[in-house]
Amino acid sequence: MSNSRVVYQNWIVDLGRDPLKQWFLNENRSKPDEQLKEIVSSALKKLSSNEQEFIIQFYYMGKSYQEISSQTGRVIYKLEALHKRALKKLEARLLGFVKNRFDIKIHNKTVCPICESEYANEINEIIANRNPRDTWRPVLKILKEKFGINIRSPQTLIGHSKYHTAT
Repeated sequence: MSNSRVVYQNWIVDLGRDPLKQWFLNENRSKPDEQLKEIVSSALKKLSSNEQEFIIQFYYMGKSYQEISSQTGRVIYKLEALHKRALKKLEARLLGFVKNRFDIKIHNKTVCPICESEYANEINEIIANRNPRDTWRPVLKILKEKFGINIRSPQTLIGHSKYHTAT
């Protein structure tokens, strides 16, 4: 790639649609790269059902915010937030692949350790069942001892709860 910037939205639209794109083709340049399809498809499946539905309607079906709003009953500014959140999750999940595949330096990108964990659902349940009057210390201890995730600041958990598990 001549440009060091990757636009993740293009991956969503281009999957299976334009086999002439050079970055989308496999090593022998004869057919679309199945690994890329599989990785992006896997990342899409990890989104919430609302985020998946929005991505499908917006990118694959070509619907506008207004059309999706009238169909779902959600106000447009909520759809914009949903869109932004879904793209951030996709970007975080595709970051490692992009760095390795295209040899691109990506600066100041952080990946949520909870979202990337194979135990994300269990951890989300622990966070959801936490007594709001308690400190985050017991949750941090469980994450370290049970799941091997060392998080030093409760802000990571608060941010995850607020931005990554919202529907």
